[in-house]
Amino acid sequence: MLVKTIELKSELDFSEDKLLLKFQQSIKNAPRTLEELKAYFKKQKQTVQSNWAKLADLSMKRSLSNPKPLTKPLITISISAPIEETEPNHSFIYTEVFSNLLRKAEVMLPGYSHIFIHLADTLVEAKQEFAPNHRIKDAFSIIDTKKYMASDNETKSNMMFSSIVSALRSITKFDHLEEHKIESVIRKIKEEGSDIELTYFSKQNDKYLSEVIYTVPKSHLTNAPFKLRVTDLNSNVVKTIKIDDINLFWCPYSFGSINIKKDSVVIKGRKSQRAEISRRADKLPDEYIFKIKDIFI
Repeated sequence: MLVKTIELKSELDFSEDKLLLKFQQSIKNAPRTLEELKAYFKKQKQTVQSNWAKLADLSMKRSLSNPKPLTKPLITISISAPIEETEPNHSFIYTEVFSNLLRKAEVMLPGYSHIFIHLADTLVEAKQEFAPNHRIKDAFSIIDTKKYMASDNETKSNMMFSSIVSALRSITKFDHLEEHKIESVIRKIKEEGSDIELTYFSKQNDKYLSEVIYTVPKSHLTNAPFKLRVTDLNSNVVKTIKIDDINLFWCPYSFGSINIKKDSVVIKGRKSQRAEISRRADKLPDEYIFKIKDIFI
């Protein structure tokens, strides 16, 4: 009722009667008890969740109807789930396994390099984490968190795998990804399990194939055992030797390059101040040198 008394520099266009009517209606419809207030906020929360989920659905619908060229190689997938995992940490394990094998399969993406998979009890809840970002793309899937926490490790692993596969197939469809490559990785993990031997990088010349291999530990707090596998291409003799136990997060600082020389295989760490500080902190060398004659003893 005091709107008419406000000092104005210019005339404003509004309807006093309509404003007053809306105000009176809002008072009439407002919650009058604590229970009504709780019900009101519950409905408001559901509306906000529904609207956010619709925003995620709209983004996927636009991608589906507007295919873009696959221009960037996949670097990683990340998995976010409302589950407190200790050891084995299945979300961590599958993050590393899928990221490695999808990179090796040379999966290409339309303008971004990372896939972020959100897991929750319902798709609406999973889509609350939707965050438009040109460097990543969100995918969503469900996981029964109560059943997951009450299950044995094998069941947990199978549940996590199924949820990740569902999310990957969803983003493959709406972003027109290379289905044959992604399905080949899914089949490999299904057949061999998550405790699979992975290749970090490799180098080959006329005589030898050298590969840095590892398996993902059960927790991100545990160092991964890295090994050097060398194949004599003339005799097909394969030998493996231990390199070191290194945390997966920091291992790029130790594995910058691999070279096959006349009598040795040399693995050098990255040349940067951060890499050098990291190696010193973990008491790791700047390079690893393995004599070929010692490897094939």
